[in-house]
Amino acid sequence: MIVGLQGNDSKYVRVHADAKHFSAFDGPGNGGDAWISDRDWFSTYMPPMRAAAAAKSASFMCSYAQLNGVYACNNHRALTEILRDTWGFDGFVVSDMGALHGAVEGVTAGCDLEDGYVTRLAHALALLDRCTRSQLDYFTQSGIVHWSLHC
Repeated sequence: MIVGLQGNDSKYVRVHADAKHFSAFDGPGNGGDAWISDRDWFSTYMPPMRAAAAAKSASFMCSYAQLNGVYACNNHRALTEILRDTWGFDGFVVSDMGALHGAVEGVTAGCDLEDGYVTRLAHALALLDRCTRSQLDYFTQSGIVHWSLHC
C-alpha cells in the first residue's frame, strides 16, 4: 500500500504515506499507558511498523500513548534505536496532535515535527542545533516564527 501511495519515483512522491500510531497505541492501555513485554511488543505490535519502514514510508506518527511509562514521541529507544538505527528508516517522525511532552525531549528522542504546534518544535530544533537552513527559512518565511537563527 505504501508503494502504491508514494509511487516508484525516487525523487518525487505522489502521496506521502504516514505509518501510525507508532507504537502499541491500541495496546493494553488503549491509548493510555501500555505496559507490555519486549516479546509482546516485537511479536504483536512492531511487525506492521517494521513492514512500513521496509516499504519506505515517508513518515511515522508517534502516538500520544505511553509505552511502559515513556511517551511514544519522547521514546528514544523506539524512535532512534529501533526505527532509525535498526530498521534504517530515513524519513521523518511527526507527533500526533498534542502528543509531544517536551519539545527538547521529543527532538532528542527522534521526533522531527510536532503536529499542530510548530513554533515549540522550531525553538527546540534551534536550541539543539538540529535545524537546517531550509527548515529555518520555512519557519521564518511562513510567519511561524518571527526571528532568525543560524545553524
